[in-house]
Amino acid sequence: SFTNFAKFGDPNGIDSSTTDLPARWIPVDKRTCGRNFVFNAKESHMEDELFEGRTAKYVEIMNKYHSI
Repeated sequence: SFTNFAKFGDPNGIDSSTTDLPARWIPVDKRTCGRNFVFNAKESHMEDELFEGRTAKYVEIMNKYHSI
């Protein structure tokens, strides 16, 4: 999956419908900055607002004070 990410920008490869990864990775953008890929022994998955929204709050603070 690391090679696929470097080569295609997606750990699922060029065609995510044929991946043998246990979960589909979904790219993150400015609106979904709190989305994370959770590696779990039972079931890996994408999760929004991991860490109860702390990532979004951090981005908000950084954007507010970035120009200072």
